[in-house]
Amino acid sequence: MRKLLLLFTITLLLSCSKDDSTTTNTPSYYIKAKFNGEQKVFSNLVIGQKGLNGNNLVHLTLGAVNGSSFPAYDIEIWNLEGTISAGIYSEANFDIESRYALDGFTRYNNFSNDIEDYKVTITSISVTEVKGSFEGTITKNADENIIITEGEFYVPLKD
Repeated sequence: MRKLLLLFTITLLLSCSKDDSTTTNTPSYYIKAKFNGEQKVFSNLVIGQKGLNGNNLVHLTLGAVNGSSFPAYDIEIWNLEGTISAGIYSEANFDIESRYALDGFTRYNNFSNDIEDYKVTITSISVTEVKGSFEGTITKNADENIIITEGEFYVPLKD
């Protein structure tokens, strides 16, 4: 009887194996857009940071890189008069900053020009992630513009 029980136990242990076919459905976060018509995808180190005033989300930063550190792209939205939620945020009505860094020295942004066409549309926002679109003009040294079109983002949010 003991041998039979030992044989049964060994057979049971050998038949049990770790299931390596289990996959996790981790979302693929990104920031992407056309820069003067050329598609750019920033899918490394994608992160969003929230700034709260009480229960109001008054500041949102979304950023990512394409590579290990450059090029990098980020967007900041400030709404000190209310809370950031799903909706349209235009540069003419809100403080919106957009930065594109090719390296540590070559940078474009939307706040060094007089063009107020930058717009961010948040289509969905939760405690953990935000989705939306963006477009506008960024400038280097007030003389070299990049027109951003068809911008989209899907970014995880951290406190």
